[in-house]
Amino acid sequence: MGKEISVQAANRFEWAAALIHTLPEDQILEIGCGAGLLAELITASLDSGKLTAIDSSASMIRKAEKRNRSAIVAGKLSLLTKSFNETSFRQPFSKIVAFNVNFFWKNNEDELALIRQLLAPGGKLFVFYQTPSGVDLTLMKKIEDMLSANGFSLFRSFVDNKEPVRSFALIATGN
Repeated sequence: MGKEISVQAANRFEWAAALIHTLPEDQILEIGCGAGLLAELITASLDSGKLTAIDSSASMIRKAEKRNRSAIVAGKLSLLTKSFNETSFRQPFSKIVAFNVNFFWKNNEDELALIRQLLAPGGKLFVFYQTPSGVDLTLMKKIEDMLSANGFSLFRSFVDNKEPVRSFALIATGN
């Protein structure tokens, strides 16, 4: 498989990376990193910063390790096989990123409280979704309401209507 990815996947992760706008010194947490496609784009912009990426699937972490070996060796990336609610991070993160992570629409208050706790002052949460049937604005509104109800302030929202990869992004700050 190597570093080959579909055009649709490349487009959605390039769009997400552009919205994240990684700074060289950012300390970033990616929840649900999958095969490490977004991690590859994020770590390319890091210098003194670091990305910590987690996924509950050991096979996905192995793919992410293979894809991002040079970033791991350079100390820009750390990968963990864990569910988010099993983590015990102490350091604050300037950005927390999640793409298609289900607990954002299931309103899991414990995970959201942990995210707020882990966000550095002025830090941002990036929630990305790509729905198979296109942009689901009902789901987007549900996530916006859930974030607001759990102490987040919506900073910006984006809808990417490019065919066939329709996605939305919510950027929030913790209060």
